Amino acid sequence: MTDRQRLIELALSGLESERDRISQEITQLQHQLRGGRPGRARAASADGPAPGSRTMSAAQKRKIAASLRKRWAERRKGQAGSNAKPAARAGSPNKGKAMTTAQKRKISDALKKRWAERKKAQKAA
Repeated sequence: MTDRQRLIELALSGLESERDRISQEITQLQHQLRGGRPGRARAASADGPAPGSRTMSAAQKRKIAASLRKRWAERRKGQAGSNAKPAARAGSPNKGKAMTTAQKRKISDALKKRWAERKKAQKAA
């Protein structure tokens, strides 16, 4: 074996160990993102998921999806009447809609009058 080949083998083994270390750090960070504590990550093996992890069959997923669809359908059915517009106040000329221009003007004039009186009282004091 030549010196050049030996050097390449040493570089390759160093890079592989660095790759393994980085892979472990990535696994730990991903575990932390999922809500785990640092330092307790389980590395996934080449033949399957990490030990202790759970997998769900397609039939289980379909069953859960069906129950959720049923639950949301019942909820929507129960809220069907509540999506209606709120009832108008008694004596309201516009039956639950936004204020009319006349109503807005009346409120605005009342506020202007109130602020003018307050300003006048402050000047007198």
